[in-house]
Amino acid sequence: TLIAAGSIEEAAEMIEAGGVQRVVTDEATIAMDGDVDAAIGRLAGAPMSLLWTKPDTADRSRLTGAGVDQVIAKPIAGAALVQTIVSVAQNDVDSRAA
Repeated sequence: TLIAAGSIEEAAEMIEAGGVQRVVTDEATIAMDGDVDAAIGRLAGAPMSLLWTKPDTADRSRLTGAGVDQVIAKPIAGAALVQTIVSVAQNDVDSRAA
């Protein structure tokens, strides 16, 4: 099931309420909060896939250090995006089952 949140605050409330298995967001949504690291921290509690425009090694290190599980480089085609997220989500399920 895919549920859309209109803001970081709304997404954080959904995570706190439970049942969120993965957060998928992008740099524009994260930046709306004003502080990228703080916004990522507010979404802690669920694995996160973050779309970022042409992330370099420093971006990836900073974002994963802040709590992002998966950094996906933009631009990315829709089908490739779905496959990328599904493969990581399947690994989440497999690791919980082990």
